[in-house]
Amino acid sequence: TTPSADTATPRHGALLQSAREKHTAAAEHLLFFTLEWQRVPPERAAALLTEPALARHRHWLEVARESTPYTLAEAEERILAVKANTGSEAFQRLFDELINALRCTLAPDGNGGEAREVSLEEALSGLYHADRAHRRSCAEAITAALRTQQRTLTLVFNTLVQDHADDDRLRKRPHMMLARNLSNEIEQASVDALLAACDAGMPLVARYYRLKRRLLGLERLADYDRYAPVSAALPDCSFAEARALVLEAYADFCPRMAEIARQFFDGRWVDAELRPGKRGGGFSAGTLAELHPYILVNYTDNLRDVMT
Repeated sequence: TTPSADTATPRHGALLQSAREKHTAAAEHLLFFTLEWQRVPPERAAALLTEPALARHRHWLEVARESTPYTLAEAEERILAVKANTGSEAFQRLFDELINALRCTLAPDGNGGEAREVSLEEALSGLYHADRAHRRSCAEAITAALRTQQRTLTLVFNTLVQDHADDDRLRKRPHMMLARNLSNEIEQASVDALLAACDAGMPLVARYYRLKRRLLGLERLADYDRYAPVSAALPDCSFAEARALVLEAYADFCPRMAEIARQFFDGRWVDAELRPGKRGGGFSAGTLAELHPYILVNYTDNLRDVMT
């Protein structure tokens, strides 16, 4: 998780690039197996998947065959795999490094304070603040910070969109969402049903925001009011208090889960500190089955982060 915990240090970027290159080399060496497996006739493949010896790998084998109609020849697949490190993956890494390096300058609070510089993650957290002036200051600071990289971020976005379109065309995918659906192991019909439900629920969303505007006592709801608490601000919550809440919640649900969670706190496997260059958001980074994962979060002393 080092490259995510500190994206500003050059040697971490070098480590990430080295790991990606080694991963590509291994994937290129093993590519033949996936292609050969996809060529197995459906009847023979179905019979093999019932074999007890393959039980541990059955899911991967089933998923691999879903991409059969969109797989290219071995030479072409090798080229695409090797070039990805200096193509789409390079642009994705550039985006992450630009975003993680952003600093947002908050305006003075009006109580004699001074302007201060915070990370993007801390500024985003401020959008949930009870004070409207603070929310507006955070929103303006985020916009100003993003605007400094507007041209580069736009180029990155357009490049990745074009790369996706080219990949779809080369692989003859009939729909631009198919690649994501295959990755998520979901049918397009399920996605369409979700989108239809969201469209049908738009009046409810509008009603919610009209009600929220009235509860906040505002004539007009601004974009930075979307996450405003409708009552008093949520109390601050220290990391020690967060630990106690998390362990208590897991214990009520399943004592074994609480035991596992406690190992993460005791083993210092949770990186929660706010730091310049640290990746935003939160995730669990797994490695090998015999090794424990690490948790990366950006803790800003509020209950919303406790739930994260």
